[in-house]
Amino acid sequence: MDYSTLQSVVVLATAFLGVIVTLWPPSNPQYKLGVVFVFLVFGVVALWLQRQKETVDKTESTKAQNLLLNWQRGDPVKPPRVGFTQALMPNGTLQMRFTVHNPSDFPAYEISVRVWDVDNVPESPVTLEDIVRSDITNANIASLAPQTVQIIGGTAIPPDASSKRYACQFTTRVGGFSQSIKAQKVDNKWLFATQVRTFDASEKVIYRETDPGFPLNAAGEVDW
Repeated sequence: MDYSTLQSVVVLATAFLGVIVTLWPPSNPQYKLGVVFVFLVFGVVALWLQRQKETVDKTESTKAQNLLLNWQRGDPVKPPRVGFTQALMPNGTLQMRFTVHNPSDFPAYEISVRVWDVDNVPESPVTLEDIVRSDITNANIASLAPQTVQIIGGTAIPPDASSKRYACQFTTRVGGFSQSIKAQKVDNKWLFATQVRTFDASEKVIYRETDPGFPLNAAGEVDW
C-alpha cells in the first residue's frame, strides 16, 4: 500500500475543506462542530498514515541494508556446503568428487574447507600429521558466485566396502560449520545422507538430505 499517496490525498482533502470553510464560514454551532470534527478526523488519519509510512520506510531500509550486507559477507541463512558426485566404475569402485556448493543468491567469501575420511582417523592421534593423514582434500576459495559449484578433490570407495563416513569442516565470513556425510551400500546401490550444523555451542542443523531407502535407526533417523 502506498501510504505516501494516501497521505497526500488526505492533505489535499483537508486543504480543500479549508477553502470551503473560508468561502462559506460556519453559520451555526452544528456546522462549526461538524467542521471541527472533520478536521480532527483528517488530522488523525494523516498522523496514522505518517506512522505507517515511517514503518514501511524503516522496513525497506532494513531490507536494503541486509541485502547489501549479504552481498558483502555472504548469506547466513544459506551458507556454502560440501557436495559430492559419484560414478561407479566397471570394476565396482565408486569414484567420488567433493565440491563446494553455494546455494545462496548471494556470493560467498573466504571459504576454507577440510574433508577427511572418518574411517581412517587414528583412534589416538598424537601429532597433527596423524590427524591430517586422513584428509581427502583441503581447499581455500576466495569467493564463490551464487548458485555455483567448485570441485575441491576426490576419493574412491573400493568394491568390497559396504559403508563409508566422511566429515567436513569449513569456515566462511558468516561463521563456521561442520558437515557429516554417510554412504551405505543397499542392494548393490550406494545411498547417501548428509547434514550441516553450525560449528558453535548450538550445533543447529541448517541443512539435511537423505536418499530414499537409506537405512534408519529405530527412531526413524540416521545414525550420524
